[in-house]
Amino acid sequence: MNQTQVTTTAASIGAFIAGILATKFTFFDQATWLAIVTALITIGGAVVAYLTRGTALADTVGKMSGTTVVTTPTIANALPNNDSVVASNTVIVKEIKS
Repeated sequence: MNQTQVTTTAASIGAFIAGILATKFTFFDQATWLAIVTALITIGGAVVAYLTRGTALADTVGKMSGTTVVTTPTIANALPNNDSVVASNTVIVKEIKS
């Protein structure tokens, strides 16, 4: 899924949950429940983004032309479709001449 699909799906699910909560727990209106649910979804997304930041960086940079990302085996194994991300447990410095 791309970012737009994730965002619109999360918004729809959030509105649905807020509607249910507003019906069951009437001490807040639907707009307040929507704000609460949206905040929880945002916090969840931020936690996931923080935990996967290394993999996301390796995947993004690995897709750039002329680059090779040397990273840990865990991150490289998480990106099987990106051939520019390779695993290594050692530090390698390589000069590339144009």
